[in-house]
Amino acid sequence: MLSEEDDVDIHALKRQGMTISEIARRTDHDRKTIRAYLAGQRTPGVRQRAAPDPFDAFIDYVTARLTEDPHLWAATLLDELVPLGFEGSYQTLTRQIRDRSLRPACTACAHVTRRPNAIIEHPPGEETQFDWVELPDAPAGWAFPTKRAFVLVGSLAHSGVWRAVISPSMDLPHLLAAMTVLLGLLGGVTKSWRFDRMSTVLKAGTSDLTPMFAAFSKHHAVTVVACRPRSGNRKGVVEKNNHTAAQRWWRNLPDDVTLEQAQQRLTVFATGQDGRRREGRDGSTTAAVMFAAERLKPLPPTLFPVVVTEQRTATRQALIDWRGNRYSVPPEL
Repeated sequence: MLSEEDDVDIHALKRQGMTISEIARRTDHDRKTIRAYLAGQRTPGVRQRAAPDPFDAFIDYVTARLTEDPHLWAATLLDELVPLGFEGSYQTLTRQIRDRSLRPACTACAHVTRRPNAIIEHPPGEETQFDWVELPDAPAGWAFPTKRAFVLVGSLAHSGVWRAVISPSMDLPHLLAAMTVLLGLLGGVTKSWRFDRMSTVLKAGTSDLTPMFAAFSKHHAVTVVACRPRSGNRKGVVEKNNHTAAQRWWRNLPDDVTLEQAQQRLTVFATGQDGRRREGRDGSTTAAVMFAAERLKPLPPTLFPVVVTEQRTATRQALIDWRGNRYSVPPEL
């Protein structure tokens, strides 16, 4: 490979009337190399690969996906490329996208300024953050009343370990039912729970808990902390996991999976995130290592009673499907 300075020198020597052999001897380069640069077949400063670039086979796919969605995460794109035969790492993918300028520029994002951020300390076992994430275009086979799916994400503020539960609604009974499953997936209870100012958690216009949610919190012996108005950024742990669930899991979920299969895939995906690296005061570690220090309290021996109401269409045999099981109903239904 010749540098820009070497390329200028060999062109100057050529204009002085020297032959390619004389230029090669003076610059201590091979004659074929000199001839290629003089003919414009090679670019100065760019090393010619001895073998074809394996990423060339994926350029069209990556270009099409980033043109369709310029904000697509590279991690999501990597999840799609691995089954197609891509063997590179995440760093290789991001470097290829950057060097080849495959991601279109977003004019809307160019004007966004960075907000000042503050690091909030979260002691082990102190807080669990809950938040809903709304996902569009739910599979028709799920029989949800709307085309949207709702996922309740619960994140341990100290370690960042999270689990999630799919729900057809965000009303209070579904919230309590989803939290019951979530707490079982997390394996215990922290001292406090943090929420946005949800109408299912707080009475409208006040900071008082709704009666049913207050009873649910008392049953688990925890305190409930609601974010101050216009201060939802104090739930940064769960909001980041919301983005991960929406950008990586939901985008790669097949349309033909059942609700139970989707929940199983979501649990497996969230569990796989436990190995991601986290930066702490004691240096770089993983979420799983920090989870070992959470010291969660055990769950209550009995479940909190919740009545969940959902709409289903009965078959001609007076049967309905609900949560992976089939139940009979009165024939008049």
